[in-house]
Amino acid sequence: MAAVVPHTYSFSSLLIIFVAVALLLLPIILAVAALYIILSVVVGLIFIYQFILIVSANYPLKNFWSLFRTLAFENGDSSVYPQLEAIGKKIVDKCQGLPLAIKALGGLLHYEVEARKWDGKLNSQIWDMPTDTVLMALRLSYYHLPSHLKRCFACCSIFPKDYKMEKEKLILLWMVEGFLQESSKGRRRMEEIGELYFDELFSKSFFQNSVRKGTHFVMHDLIHDLAQLMSRKFSFSLEKGQVCQI
Repeated sequence: MAAVVPHTYSFSSLLIIFVAVALLLLPIILAVAALYIILSVVVGLIFIYQFILIVSANYPLKNFWSLFRTLAFENGDSSVYPQLEAIGKKIVDKCQGLPLAIKALGGLLHYEVEARKWDGKLNSQIWDMPTDTVLMALRLSYYHLPSHLKRCFACCSIFPKDYKMEKEKLILLWMVEGFLQESSKGRRRMEEIGELYFDELFSKSFFQNSVRKGTHFVMHDLIHDLAQLMSRKFSFSLEKGQVCQI
């Protein structure tokens, strides 16, 4: 019986076989690699999402409180007023992480150190009104302004939204309208009194610096809405160059 001679393959034949097998397996290899990449991305996104949740959970307690504290306390130091600090954190919680609301109430309580007044803001019935949190906070800030500042602020409703105001011209408008109260001692010029009014409204976030024009000021859209809401009975509104009574 003749011996069976094993079949031998040349190098080129083996190379062809290897390439053929690789081509057959290539879709599977690519699919596995793509699946690995997708799983890696999903795991990475889950990790990032969890990290964001952890940071977000602490954000109101740190950054929002820091913003409020900077505006409400002298030099941003609340450590000497532990009672006010406790009330202030509850107020920040009611603002629901909305910076504009926090800035408005922080400015409202600027240098105020009587706990009963802080409690008054915290427990105000305005919080129970059927409107959004920001507008409630802004209304609360407005209602506690002195009457002369209320008039000056409401007067700003005559400007259209995003109008860039000049401080000096606005003060002159207040003077013409008779909104500035003369000092009892008569030692200050009316322009100086107007500057005090403006600076107080600015410190309470009713005005903010214009981004495009450094020497001009604007009102946030919601602040402007508040001005219009509060001035319907006694002011005029300018819109597209026209004057109309509200």
